[in-house]
Amino acid sequence: MMGGKQHPRIRQEDLNRLRIPVPSLNIQQTVAKQLEELEQKLIEKQRSLSSRPKVIDAIFADEFNYTLNDYRAKAGNFTYERSIDEFGRSLDLRGGVRFHHPKFDPLDTMFTNVERCLFREVIIPFVRLGATIHPEDYDEDGEAYYISPAVIKTYTCDLNSAQTLTDSYYKSNSQQFGLRENDLVIARSGEGTIGKAALFTDDSPCIYSDFTMRVRFNQRILPEFGYYFCCSKLFHLQVEKLKRGMGNMTNFFPGQLLRFWIACPSPERQKDIVERVRIALDEFDAQRDEVERLRNEIDAVVLRSLMVD
Repeated sequence: MMGGKQHPRIRQEDLNRLRIPVPSLNIQQTVAKQLEELEQKLIEKQRSLSSRPKVIDAIFADEFNYTLNDYRAKAGNFTYERSIDEFGRSLDLRGGVRFHHPKFDPLDTMFTNVERCLFREVIIPFVRLGATIHPEDYDEDGEAYYISPAVIKTYTCDLNSAQTLTDSYYKSNSQQFGLRENDLVIARSGEGTIGKAALFTDDSPCIYSDFTMRVRFNQRILPEFGYYFCCSKLFHLQVEKLKRGMGNMTNFFPGQLLRFWIACPSPERQKDIVERVRIALDEFDAQRDEVERLRNEIDAVVLRSLMVD
């Protein structure tokens, strides 16, 4: 029924032709009561449901003794003043007012109690952008996957949403752009995905796209800890402050990433933090599964009511 290419829509006359099942009044009342109870449970679960980045942020803030309250308070400011000399403090003399917003001021304070180093000190051998692709390089029956920003938008490598590649394209690009276990893939462009990261833990053949960059850590950073750091505000505020471009076409590059700060505590402490985050994310996943279960139960109640004679 939906028409329109750039602006999908449903016409009123099509909507008027829809056939709607009408169970008896008694059934409607019974179903309405069941749905009301389920919906209330769903609302309560959704209110308590956080997100992966927020779960990680809470643990990093506790571990490194900083707070996001100052950032949250300043992020809502739409008017502010800056002296002209502050515009000259960035490495590339950024003049845009959005890059000098007061919400970035807490970043230095947040790093005060963090053992830190620059990304370039913990990366081997270098940060590499991904492979360019053309329409003829896709193959619905291919066995290799193309990891675009859309595949990692949920901070995981969702291969179910990835397009598959021709065998010839994979073979010609796998040595240079193939992913291996514990590679970190970071989206480098596009509002909504820029800065999002996922740790590759699969053994499936994959090529990462030219709109992403691949990071491999040396022995100073545990891959899982580095991934969790890149999900946190400590990383994303740096991306937001230093990204380039206009509108939805923002981006940042490997040369900028190398100048970013990254938390670099001892390996033992990294392991402890990773364990805390794992436990918290397991609880988050359980809550999310419960929300999905309630949604499915609501759908099932409605469908059962339509099957009653």
